[in-house]
Amino acid sequence: MTKIDAESLANVKLRVARNQLGAATELFCRDKDSIAVHMLCSAACELLEGINNMTNRPTFSSQLLGLNPDLSPRRLNDIQRQFYNAFKHLLDFKNQPRMEDIETIDAFEDRHNDAVLFQAWFDYYRATGKLPIAVQVFQLWCYAIYPDWVVPNTDRTVIDSLFPDIRSKERREQKRRLARNVEKYRNNKELLAEPQTEAGPLLKKAEAW
Repeated sequence: MTKIDAESLANVKLRVARNQLGAATELFCRDKDSIAVHMLCSAACELLEGINNMTNRPTFSSQLLGLNPDLSPRRLNDIQRQFYNAFKHLLDFKNQPRMEDIETIDAFEDRHNDAVLFQAWFDYYRATGKLPIAVQVFQLWCYAIYPDWVVPNTDRTVIDSLFPDIRSKERREQKRRLARNVEKYRNNKELLAEPQTEAGPLLKKAEAW
């Protein structure tokens, strides 16, 4: 494959991943269909990780492995894709029913989508240098709920002002506050003018491909 062919393929796959993530994020913010969200995000993660590897950019997984030297790539892959594989496969490599998936699927919760959606958009930003406003709000929401995801000594003023005391709230209320702030800032002119902001709708129209 020539360099031009590789770049063309990466660009097409990047558009696919972006459509998947836009749909997943809209569903997530509306608190709808957590399995569909997970499948879309996980598929996008695979594409974006491959694209960034192809172009020698760091990925969420590579940084995580660098911070955890005792964690093997295979083990990380198993952790990240445990639900994705359980949802999409019926048979194992020996063509036998994956009976263990029943327990895995029963353990799945909407909150398992927080990390996979965060990872996918992290890698998308690595590939493009831009994020939609809704995703920027989602990232702040994650930092509010998961303080250990934030780089040490980060100024939390904006995080805490957008999502005060959110860790003490029930999941439904946490998602409601996310959706409210997404709508509040979706068309914010100052944010839209920032170079790292990707303009345009989060969810693409059917003919937009």
